[in-house]
Amino acid sequence: MTFMKYESVFTEIDKSINADHSFDPLGLMVIWRSYAQEVFRGKITTVAKDMRHFAINLFNLSVIRKILCSAEGQALIHGEYTEDQFFSDLLVMMENIFIYSFKDDSTPPVTGVTKYRKTPERFPHLIGFRKWEGRNNQKYHILSRQLQLGISGRYKTSFKSMELDYEKLKGKEWESAEKIVHSCFGNLQDQIIAFFMEIKSKEEISFSQLGEMKIDKGIQKAFNIEEKLPVEVDSFFMEKLGLTEGAAGAIYDGIKSLISSNPERKVDHRELFNSIKGKLQEEELEKIDNILDLESFLAPIQFFFDALIQTSRDEISLYDSLWEKIGEKCGKGSCDGVGLVGTAKSRFEHLQRFVAERNITRNLIEYHTKVQDERHSVPWISIENERIKRAEWRRIKTINEWKKDTIDKETCWKNDYYVSSIVYLALSQSSGHGT
Repeated sequence: MTFMKYESVFTEIDKSINADHSFDPLGLMVIWRSYAQEVFRGKITTVAKDMRHFAINLFNLSVIRKILCSAEGQALIHGEYTEDQFFSDLLVMMENIFIYSFKDDSTPPVTGVTKYRKTPERFPHLIGFRKWEGRNNQKYHILSRQLQLGISGRYKTSFKSMELDYEKLKGKEWESAEKIVHSCFGNLQDQIIAFFMEIKSKEEISFSQLGEMKIDKGIQKAFNIEEKLPVEVDSFFMEKLGLTEGAAGAIYDGIKSLISSNPERKVDHRELFNSIKGKLQEEELEKIDNILDLESFLAPIQFFFDALIQTSRDEISLYDSLWEKIGEKCGKGSCDGVGLVGTAKSRFEHLQRFVAERNITRNLIEYHTKVQDERHSVPWISIENERIKRAEWRRIKTINEWKKDTIDKETCWKNDYYVSSIVYLALSQSSGHGT
């Protein structure tokens, strides 16, 4: 009876709507990221790539660490208010303080400022320590799902990979980090801790009190993007991120050299990786060779899938013939999937099996359908009555147009391997760039 009441507001599913939500229709990201993380060890990701954000997150966590390690801080954890909840509330408070501090900045170094500017009346207060249930109270979160989407959430994996674990905030790594923060931002750190201690008995604190204590001005001076970060902070993270040695360091140096005179220059991945090989010892060289081999295997498949979804012909045999030219142009490589596990391993082996067979068009479409099914998403392309059928929202070209745009180019490269993240990070180390 309940369903009948609302039946008139539902319509049939329109499979053409929002079908193009994924930019990885073959699910290959999980494969190439596995090889890239052999180089970067989980420290650089597609979201953790801004040196200023690394510094802000370290500063915030350092403030929290000092509070948690103090008798005054421990005294604030009362009743059902656990240390985990206290830590989460402090994270939200610190991020909100940064958002408020840069509310008038034309190029703020933190996310959330735009949302705050639109409706500042919705966020008049910081959460107070006596509102321990506030962790789940969106009234105090400027960002939706702030603990996941704020700087602390997006950089959590990287910090853990650098042994700067959120859960413990203890150990040698944190001790050395604390020395850097104290050396570079000690006065600001003490000022914010004093502010917290002053308002510790309140349930809500007006943002305006930050201005009265000039905390917002101190944050602006220390972290605005017009100024370079302190050398000590930059050096600390360069070492922790592994960008001073090995394959990761060689990639960073190569990118830094390429963009030093022209920050807008587009980095050629193949050129970059080949240029650093002579600088590496055997184990690190193998990581780069693995990436080059993997790309020579994946790229032809991706270019071929582009042809399937972007062109207008529907004969299966035509595309089977086209594959032979694409494979010859790009080369299939000698990649053996070493080190892959789980989904990455199963997808790689699946691709490896059917690339060797004759019916690659049918095999690749079936593989794509399986990937989309796993995502509960609509396939971009299918086979019906032995003819290729494409989603109506796909942009269609003729075969000759597609060949001119792609196959006849000299290079054959499709995947990023976190190169763009390193470019972004290198730019974020210069004043006025990055964030």
